[in-house]
Amino acid sequence: MKKTIFLLLIFFALVSCSYTKNEDKNVADRYFITIEEHFTTQDVMSENAKFQKTLNLTEEQKKIRDFFASRMFLTEDLTDTDNQRLKHMDDLGIKMQILSYTTPVTDKVPSEDAVRICRMANDQLAEHVRQHPDRYRAMATLPMADPEEAAKELDRAVKELGFVGVLLAGQYQEHWYDEPQFLPIFEKAAELDVPVYFHPYL
Repeated sequence: MKKTIFLLLIFFALVSCSYTKNEDKNVADRYFITIEEHFTTQDVMSENAKFQKTLNLTEEQKKIRDFFASRMFLTEDLTDTDNQRLKHMDDLGIKMQILSYTTPVTDKVPSEDAVRICRMANDQLAEHVRQHPDRYRAMATLPMADPEEAAKELDRAVKELGFVGVLLAGQYQEHWYDEPQFLPIFEKAAELDVPVYFHPYL
């Protein structure tokens, strides 16, 4: 666990640095590697929409859901890895983005469906990265409803798909990650020597 945390800190330091070719500080003379670059696919959004309809949401949760739904005009930007995203990267001196899904892909999904959806999501993200291997890397999304299966998916994502780490929401259904059931995931991350990125999440 300590090794994983240490690696995560090093990873943050690396991706947040800019590398200058000379003393000139103009954007044109430096490049960045950026992390937590949000992405999604139409298939993942469709799967989430199915399960959203079955949830017994509080009024506050409905407000949050409707807030994000009203901003789905951003969908084109989130799914694009070929056109505008690359242009924005070039304009801002971004050499590479570490892509990850916008929200926990299966936070409200039963475990048997979560495993299937996460595999699909990671496969689709990997395909986008393969189209531009010099511009993108990826962080896995995991089926947190089943930590043992999540560890297996992390192993597959790193070894087979070439992912560089995993992004987790700050908690899973009001359970915190220092609870023992989540240990297999962190043990696997330590074994694979990849960072775990925690995204703030309510």
